[in-house]
Amino acid sequence: DVTVQVGQSSSVFVWVSTAPAQTMTGISFNVLSSLPAIASGISHTVQNPGPRWSTVQAGAVNTSGNLLNNHRAFYLPGLTNGTGFSTGGLNNFVLHSELQFTANTIGTTNLTFTPTNAGISFLGVGGNQWNNVVKGTGSINAVPEPAAAMVLLVGATGWLVSRRRRS
Repeated sequence: DVTVQVGQSSSVFVWVSTAPAQTMTGISFNVLSSLPAIASGISHTVQNPGPRWSTVQAGAVNTSGNLLNNHRAFYLPGLTNGTGFSTGGLNNFVLHSELQFTANTIGTTNLTFTPTNAGISFLGVGGNQWNNVVKGTGSINAVPEPAAAMVLLVGATGWLVSRRRRS
């Protein structure tokens, strides 16, 4: 969860973990924003793309109704170079990527992961494992910039003073 002033940029980070002795060989997702007007994506950067993945598609920001659309990273064991992810336990996490955004208007938007056609794959496990993986959520809370907050405070104070004088 991130709180940021309207007009400012910030980031949310995607962290990944695996069960012991499990290696993730592919990960693909969208990031859906419940209120798209609150924030606009700037970029999506995958950490350590070369050693972990043979192919990385960072995904497009602000397309198809998603803050991030159609991100994919994978390698094909035995055919292409890469190590994927293996964290040794569900309580150990590795940074996968950073999604940068700008806050556009005051409010809170909830972020959720939604599937792409590629899904999630593990070494030695067949098929798309999207439904077998726990996915977290997040939010972006865009707050007024200090100057705007001061204008609101002065306006409210003026309104209270004028109301008191009338009483």
